[in-house]
Formats: sequence, C-alpha cells, structure tokens
Amino acid sequence: ILILVILSIYIALDREDITAFLYRLVPPAYVPQARVLQVSVSRSFGGFLRGQLIMGLVFGLFTAVVNVAFGLPYAAVTTVAAGVLQMIPFFGPFVSWMPPVLVAMIMPNGPLLPVAILMAIAWFVTMNILQPRLMSGSVGIHPIVVLGSVVVGSKIAGIPGAIFGIPIAAVISALFCHWVARSREHGS
Repeated sequence: ILILVILSIYIALDREDITAFLYRLVPPAYVPQARVLQVSVSRSFGGFLRGQLIMGLVFGLFTAVVNVAFGLPYAAVTTVAAGVLQMIPFFGPFVSWMPPVLVAMIMPNGPLLPVAILMAIAWFVTMNILQPRLMSGSVGIHPIVVLGSVVVGSKIAGIPGAIFGIPIAAVISALFCHWVARSREHGS
C-alpha cells in the first residue's frame, strides 16, 4: 500500500511529463486518436469515482436520517460505515444497509423492523434509480447501458468486471462516437 501511495504521488506530480512521454511513443498519425482515448478514459474513470462518492454521500445522509429518527446509538459510526460501504463498487452496496440494522438489532426492544424496511427502501432506490441515472450523467452513457455493462462485466470477468464494467463501457462508447463522427467527416 505504501508503494502504491508513493507511486500515486509521483504520477500526480509528474502527470504532464508522463503524458508528454506517452504521446511521444504514439506515431504522429495516431495522436488525435490517442488524445480521444486519454480524454474518454479520464472522463469515464473520473466520472465513475465521482458517481460512487455521491452515491455514498446520499446513502450516508439517508442513514443519518434513519439513525436520528429512531434515536439509534452510534449514529455517527453507522452513518459513515454505511456511506463508505455504499461507495465500494459491486459488493459494498449489498452490505451497506447493515450497520444501522445491526445496531437496531442489538438494542433492547430496538426498532429493528422499521429500520430494516427503511434501509431496504433506501438501498433499492439508490441501486435501481439513483445509480443508473447518476452514472449515466457522470460517465456519459445511458442508464440502460450502465446496468447492462455491470451485468456483462460480471459475466465476463466476475467481480472485477462488474466494478470496471461502467467505465470500460463509457470508454468504448466515447471511442465509438468518435469513430462515427470521423466516418461522417470522410463521407464513409
């Protein structure tokens, strides 16, 4: 982890030099395509990370409302845990509802059923309504493509495929749109 952190710092500091070096490796005739690839990859992965962050914040906010409404102890811990778990792609959302439910479960005469129902509703809305719309806006692809890319990615490569399915679909979409626009310019 330390090596990754140090490497990330060097890459962030020397980003322009690294990009310039990589462009020098590309044949001059393919530089425009390399620029399209660079822009689409940075937009797709950056948008994906922003979308995950927003989903975690929204789910954490809903968890905070549930915690306060029912007076659950450890509200700050369960709110942060639920939000962070929601940000973890693929498996995180499936367990993000658990922190406040577990607290309600261990409380004597705790409001287990209402907390579980509200967290299930929040999870359903976040995963089936918010995520496709948010990811489509963040990475620039239609919500149906977002859902399809997760399904196809998980079938092809399992958990890593499901995690990276959305940004990869966005890159492919950007390259395809660039190719279509370029084909129209040349009359083919």
